Amino acid sequence: ADSSDTKKITTKEASCILPNILASTKVWATLTLKADTLTSIPSDTVTTVTLPYSTLKMTNPVIYDVRSNRMTIVWSAAVDATSYNLYFTDNITKLTTVTPVSIADTICTMSDLTADKTYYMQLAAVNVASVNSIKSGTKIQKTAKDGAPVNVGYFTLKKVMDATADSVQNDPVYRLLKADTKLNVTLNVLTDNSKTAVVDQTPYNVLIIQESVGGGDGILTPAGTLALSRLKVPTLYNKTYAFKAGRAFASGATGAGAEATTGVYTLTVDAVNQSNDLFKGLTFTDNTLKLFTVGATDTGADGTKALNMANNVVGVGGTLLAYPTGSTPSICVNDIPAGDTIGNQRIRTRVMTMGMNFGAICRLNGANMTDANRTLWRNAVYMLGGLEVPTTPIVGIQSIEHPDLEIYPNPTTDYVNINGLKSASTIRVYSTTGQLVFTGKAENNKLSVNLSTCDAGLYLLQIESNGSVVNAKILKK
Repeated sequence: ADSSDTKKITTKEASCILPNILASTKVWATLTLKADTLTSIPSDTVTTVTLPYSTLKMTNPVIYDVRSNRMTIVWSAAVDATSYNLYFTDNITKLTTVTPVSIADTICTMSDLTADKTYYMQLAAVNVASVNSIKSGTKIQKTAKDGAPVNVGYFTLKKVMDATADSVQNDPVYRLLKADTKLNVTLNVLTDNSKTAVVDQTPYNVLIIQESVGGGDGILTPAGTLALSRLKVPTLYNKTYAFKAGRAFASGATGAGAEATTGVYTLTVDAVNQSNDLFKGLTFTDNTLKLFTVGATDTGADGTKALNMANNVVGVGGTLLAYPTGSTPSICVNDIPAGDTIGNQRIRTRVMTMGMNFGAICRLNGANMTDANRTLWRNAVYMLGGLEVPTTPIVGIQSIEHPDLEIYPNPTTDYVNINGLKSASTIRVYSTTGQLVFTGKAENNKLSVNLSTCDAGLYLLQIESNGSVVNAKILKK
């Protein structure tokens, strides 16, 4: 536009593209030819003016996390945009006259909406001269009905687990949430963990990224489809080993995952955090909660892993709610609000973190998890899903296929009776070390298990029927 903007571009082609020129800008250009050490006389000067910003058409938005009273709207950044105008109404005839909402980001959540109602929206980019682009096409979205279940996308990675552990397709956290009538859980077993793996977040109100996914898998990196900056739905992120440069963080960030001290199965919750909804229904012992009974390998066999964490992560101050007893990490159980920058990644939605080894979760077919652990998972999903967190804890391992199962007496000194079994069910009882101490078949939908010769302690009852597995704990006095 003036001499201070003069740029020299060298090319061997007969054409070139001049990028990053503002709208409605006049450009002067001359051309010279170079051959060896000789340079031609410049051509005549030619001029042109870039098109006005009002000729740019905004792309259509995408809708996420649709609930009865809110929805999240996301769009792609437009060239030279300094802000965006969102035209939003429940009356399509007013779409051209409604006062727009000015938004600096490329994501916003519209709240205080009416349940089961249709809304209409358009977007326009705004440049530094306050000129609007052409509006996007009209997007139409209906809110959910009151009382509709929260849609949960449960993401886990396909892997082979130990014979004494739950499978990836039927882990105890998934079973717990699947059995909850307030949740509609969709299991996504990933076979592609690369950065280009296809993941659609639009059907869900809550995402869960389970620890079975590798911390260094491409899908979690800044270029991946489940990158921290690409999460658009409130997310429960159980992968502390991802918080490291070259993993979920770009190069230059500090932070690294770590295992808690071997044999530590408790979380410490400082008194100031114990009133948080995450801990509703739980009872503390010296400010701690026990989450596991024993350690495990990554595949759920007998091992030493249980709790994990991340150290030296920048940007999470004030978000830590609980941590492995005896440790001082920056990330374990955290509640991080949208807009914060974790390491060097800006998150666009609420992210809660967990620090639990997947093998420990699946160890002993779920009996390794305490009721406090299961309650934490339920409470976290309820919080992210906008549900009221119950004041009562989870008690016992959830059964999806056997809701009418009766196990008594429990605790016992000798026999345990099981009623309500499906025909041809196989019943096994394991010690906490994985030793099989009983196996039998159901007869007339019931069975008695003799534990009179077994040592006192906790045992895992496993019921297998038609390919599904249900677990329960038995206490022998």
